[in-house]
Amino acid sequence: MTNFDPQPARDQLPLAGEPYDRWILPGGTVKAEFRRAGDGFMLRFPGEADFAIAAGGTQVTGWPAPDVAHDHFISLFNNAILPLIGDHAGGLFLHGSAVAIDGRAVAFLGESGDGKTTLAGAFAKAGHPFLTEDVIELVADGADYLLQPKPSGLRLYADSAEWLIGAPTGADSSDDKIDVTGAMALPFAAAPAPLAALVLLGSDHEAALSLAPVPQAVAVQHLLPHSFVLDVEDKPRLRAHFSRIVGLATKVPCYTLDYTRRYDELPRVIAAIIAQIAKVGG
Repeated sequence: MTNFDPQPARDQLPLAGEPYDRWILPGGTVKAEFRRAGDGFMLRFPGEADFAIAAGGTQVTGWPAPDVAHDHFISLFNNAILPLIGDHAGGLFLHGSAVAIDGRAVAFLGESGDGKTTLAGAFAKAGHPFLTEDVIELVADGADYLLQPKPSGLRLYADSAEWLIGAPTGADSSDDKIDVTGAMALPFAAAPAPLAALVLLGSDHEAALSLAPVPQAVAVQHLLPHSFVLDVEDKPRLRAHFSRIVGLATKVPCYTLDYTRRYDELPRVIAAIIAQIAKVGG
């Protein structure tokens, strides 16, 4: 159990020492920096927040940067810090979105901007409940992996939100993110669901529709970039983490998904995924 102690906002003054790891977004922006702090860790999200994680992950203290919305600060804790601590403790977490199709989970993984949330929202709009957004938590259960539901809402860029809702959102910028869950009363699956497939979204947004199986050995390499690792220098934990990813790739089919990123293409994408999942044994 992790106790979170949020503190008042403070300026992000320079930190001692060099980061031992960084999260870098596709465009080159540094999303997070990882430093050691005694027996624990200090994570900085530049311009957003700092988090001090005590050894063992039982205590986290956080400081939002000035003018950062409280909801965003809490979201960073829930969607980044907790999964990092969970993986460090032996859990299995991936960055992505997931929906339920006929009682089974399908997870979407991809880089920021590849359309994971838009696709999950389109599935939910079509009557297939969403299970989680941002963080996929998997619990091994015999031959299955149960995907744990997280009612975090679906946050979309303004243009995708307007398409999904079918009405203007009133956003000031297309870069604004809108939570569409309440506005649409999208269905949410509140019970854990066995994971039927992992779907990796391609980065070519002009590609023709293709849903292709990925060999197990290749799937491992695809899954690793979407996982949460707190300490890349802790070799025993890295080996255990790698073993969990291999186990997942061995038991759950993985597919690459390419399609033209147009809203009128989404019904075809949904139909292709549903047809493929129907072929996968339940």
